[in-house]
Amino acid sequence: MEISRLPLKTLRALRARALLAALILVCPNAHAEDPTLQVIVLEGGNSLDFGHLRSLDNEGAPLSEASSRRVRLQVMNPDRLSFVISQIVNMEPVNQNGTSLSADAIRFRAGLENGAGTLLASQKELLQTGLQEIYESADNDQNMSLVIVYDFLVPPGQKAGQYQSSITYRLDVR
Repeated sequence: MEISRLPLKTLRALRARALLAALILVCPNAHAEDPTLQVIVLEGGNSLDFGHLRSLDNEGAPLSEASSRRVRLQVMNPDRLSFVISQIVNMEPVNQNGTSLSADAIRFRAGLENGAGTLLASQKELLQTGLQEIYESADNDQNMSLVIVYDFLVPPGQKAGQYQSSITYRLDVR
């Protein structure tokens, strides 16, 4: 059957399925500039795949779907050095055609599982390009673990594509 002969409702449903939005954040292992500190990625691995989310419903009307993923980092600090954990977003998330996501599509927040330092992103923050400090250690932090949750809300009507960016976690001794 020719596409031009399909009923309008079927055409809208096909269009809605074709407009899928996805985001993959690549999360290389964090590194420490001081060899006495050790950082382990306990959850989240090297990529966060939010899967395929839709920006239009079956009728072709704008729709917002959401997905969350998390990363758990653990720092072993036997010498109890003061440090800061930051994330660096190298570029705004874009698809294969260079189309970017809305600036407020991805938010993150950090939570402390173990440790006594200060969370610098405990409320939902916008994921921005560049360096963002997440955690500052306390003087007595020997071992700490941190959970970073990324929430992705597909903007209604967002263009289809596999949206990608990369995040690098950095640990700096202070």
